[in-house]
Amino acid sequence: MNQQKLHSIGQFNLYDKIKLNTRTGYLLINTEDILYCEAEGNYTTIFLSNGNNEISTLNLGKIQKLLSVPHFSRISRSIIMNTQYLYKVDRKKRICVLQHGSKTYELPIPEKQLRTLKL
Repeated sequence: MNQQKLHSIGQFNLYDKIKLNTRTGYLLINTEDILYCEAEGNYTTIFLSNGNNEISTLNLGKIQKLLSVPHFSRISRSIIMNTQYLYKVDRKKRICVLQHGSKTYELPIPEKQLRTLKL
């Protein structure tokens, strides 16, 4: 039987859940369900594979520490993406395209990060 672990900080495998504080409580999210995270001031919007998004009261730096698995890459000051959903990198337009099902998401990426993007 596959038993999932709950972590609020530290290292874990891809199928673990993380705890994200919200304004009204907290969320428990499987890391494989996260497409990308985008900073919004001191908050972070988490974009999920089911099409929903959630707002966490944690800043992007704290989210990055929680997502310290190889499938997540910080591509700019304001975005962390799940490289499992990476479909295309367009160097000319400086975007990363994520794809899940029939939906695509275009994320801007600075030229410097294009060269250092690790998969």
